[in-house]
Amino acid sequence: MSTDQYHIVLLKNVSVAAEDWLSSFAFECGAAGMSENLKFEPKPGTDEVRSVLSEIKELQIYFEETPPPDFFEGVQSRFPEIVVQAQTRQKEDWMEGWKKHFKAFELVDGFFVVPSWLDAPAEAKKVLSVDPGMAFGTGTHETTSMMAKELFKVSHGPQGKKLLDVGTGTGILAILGAFLGYAEIVATDTDRESQRVANENFALNQVKVQMDERQIQDLSGAFDVVLANIIEGVLALIQKELFRKVAPGGALLLSGILADNEEEFKKEFILPSGARWTDRRQNGEWLCLVAQWP
Repeated sequence: MSTDQYHIVLLKNVSVAAEDWLSSFAFECGAAGMSENLKFEPKPGTDEVRSVLSEIKELQIYFEETPPPDFFEGVQSRFPEIVVQAQTRQKEDWMEGWKKHFKAFELVDGFFVVPSWLDAPAEAKKVLSVDPGMAFGTGTHETTSMMAKELFKVSHGPQGKKLLDVGTGTGILAILGAFLGYAEIVATDTDRESQRVANENFALNQVKVQMDERQIQDLSGAFDVVLANIIEGVLALIQKELFRKVAPGGALLLSGILADNEEEFKKEFILPSGARWTDRRQNGEWLCLVAQWP
């Protein structure tokens, strides 16, 4: 393959339930990144546009090398309804084409996420500068948006408090925590590309966040707020470790949970004695749940 080329596999007719499995499988097969083809509509009475939520999505999977046959076979055997199209493009068009679709947007209450190559809008009170690279997390996904709103909601007088962001991706929520005033912030992610990109974004925003490459069970200490925006199956697997990281009186914020699976999730994710669910937020097919510790 020419080093001046890259490959895109376009997946059409993707259900919300299939999205998480597909993203994990794609990276197992050597993918370099993934994006979603979002649809937009005008906001009534304004010149702005907003994304349109849909149960059926289109995904673009990026490969620097020719995608292996196992990838196509795995997708079609598990989800025969998905339409698969493969394309080859010149690398010089890759990032420039992708950047056109990433615009500045309000994350929560005047805090704007702004691509590092764009100027901040005039109405932004605080700017989170982000260069996603090929890591997860431009902040546009429903789960990230809900987590940001819930973090803002629970962050009353965060000065002197500690925050843990499990599965930080590009580091957006950790950066928001720093801007909100948390004294100590630890971010974790098992993906090396995410670790690299998050560290670059922390430096770009001049915030002090400790990126820890260890698994959650290897971390020590407890935190006033613990964030975990991860697929629900993983949340259930690491629930005991998450519980251990919440300090007395602290809060646990979770997302990556499908609304249709809420009842089943709560049967598997059993809060420890004294802890209770205090908030629930839904955006499209996704949930964000908040639990409070005694």
